[in-house]
Amino acid sequence: MRISRFGRCVLFLAVVGAGLIGAWTPAGHRPVSAAHHPMRPWRDANGNLMHGDRHESETGNWAGYFVANYQTGQSYGAAQGSWTIPAVSFVGSGSRTNNQQLSATWVGIGGTCTDANCDGAGDSTLIQLGTEQDAYHIGSANYYAWYEMLPGNSVTIPNPVQPGDRINASLQCTATCSSTTQTWTLSMTDYTAGWTWSQTVSYASPMLSAEWIEEATSSCTGSNCTVEPLADFGQLTINPGTANGTNPFLSLDQNGIQLVEDKSIQTAAPSAPTAGDGFTVCWGETNVPSCSFNPGSSPLVAAILPSSRSVEIGSTATVFATMINSGTTTAQGCNVALGTNLAGSFAFQTTSAASNMSTGAPNTPVNIAPGAAQSFVLSFTPSAAFSATDTDFQFGCANLNMAPIDTGLDTLLLASSATPVPDVVALSATTSNDGILDISGTSGASAFAVATVNVGASSSSPFQVTADTGSANLPLSFTLCQTDPSSGQCLAAPASSVSAMIPANGTPTFSVFASAGGTVPFDPANNRIFLRVKDGSGNIRGSTSVAVKTQ
Repeated sequence: MRISRFGRCVLFLAVVGAGLIGAWTPAGHRPVSAAHHPMRPWRDANGNLMHGDRHESETGNWAGYFVANYQTGQSYGAAQGSWTIPAVSFVGSGSRTNNQQLSATWVGIGGTCTDANCDGAGDSTLIQLGTEQDAYHIGSANYYAWYEMLPGNSVTIPNPVQPGDRINASLQCTATCSSTTQTWTLSMTDYTAGWTWSQTVSYASPMLSAEWIEEATSSCTGSNCTVEPLADFGQLTINPGTANGTNPFLSLDQNGIQLVEDKSIQTAAPSAPTAGDGFTVCWGETNVPSCSFNPGSSPLVAAILPSSRSVEIGSTATVFATMINSGTTTAQGCNVALGTNLAGSFAFQTTSAASNMSTGAPNTPVNIAPGAAQSFVLSFTPSAAFSATDTDFQFGCANLNMAPIDTGLDTLLLASSATPVPDVVALSATTSNDGILDISGTSGASAFAVATVNVGASSSSPFQVTADTGSANLPLSFTLCQTDPSSGQCLAAPASSVSAMIPANGTPTFSVFASAGGTVPFDPANNRIFLRVKDGSGNIRGSTSVAVKTQ
């Protein structure tokens, strides 16, 4: 898209408040201080809020995500975000007269519109904290941490930061939260450098929104300010971000913001969110960049067993999970969060790997030593009915990027019903006992076994048991049979599907035979065989999977 706003309405939304839109001076001077402003939405010639190609709100200074009271009905008394500070560089141009390019990454409360089209005066309050990343034409860069409470100036946090540092920043109303003026606790931890900072302040916020933003900041001398060109930060991922202590379940068209600067040619756009609370922001020039979620590498991996549950509303579905820290540093403050927006309540609790008995208190983070693993029990109690949903869980630690989300490994196929339903727990076993089905050669065959138990209600009709490769297109074909639990022998000739009655507490077993018609590389996150148990209406009531490869 063209980013010139001449010939269109180039005025920012006039939002009342000190430090918002003052006198603007030409770029090219060294800033006395960097200023962080409320969102500056673009409007078209008819006065309507402008949107990007994916329906993101389009602004002159923010890129990222927000959630607002006018969308959710909530007041926002807490927000948190984690990111790794990017290295920034100055991008020169023969027509450019500035000698500095600025950027800031922050989490905050306030500063957005008060309705969907920004027809009101807007929220001029904003309490925020984050990191500043500024680049200069002479080749240097400046990095520091800060907080700000508009209309006041930003305050530098007296702890050093540098590119590559893993930051966690949060702000929370801690007292008089229903009053006009509240008490807030601002906190920041640099897990790479090993410091933590916290400060308690008083601030009057209407608590109308929460944000996770990459901003084109301003340089100011007194009340004279100008938005500087956006420093080239490449890509930056904020993951996770929470609002009021929970997943905000962001969506691109409702909560996304893309930045298109006026006069300069810098842009920034967010990716679609992953699991509702993580996203990447990408820097661009001339055109708005195409941006995909890039969580960065992580030493964390996770797995869940069983991989499916199907329960009645009000009944609790539980599964066991394991998080492994394959890195060389201690993973700090590790927890599990629900990453899919489902109606109900979620909790996690650490367990003993030896006994599977719960340890500690629910929802209490834990440290995981290098090379060690931590087991958990995860529980979800649905409050509404929903069909089988691949449910994401976020296995994260404060100082590390989150574990990748891999369907069939650390996801749960979860369903809820208004009436009692079958709930078939299925577990698979390969001959190597490592969850990997090895097929000898590109035309070979192999098999794995599946044990099931129906811990839910009986079904009046038989189940259909099938096998597939999920979203992966693999050169494999399958046959199945129900087996004698004692001998493992097929009770009938293998076929493309098996019809079986599984009454309450029934424990049938099955074998899956896989034949290759080509090469299947070893990619356990993606190349998997799924066994699915469907009721007479086609609802999945049980599933399990194994990794597969040809040798």
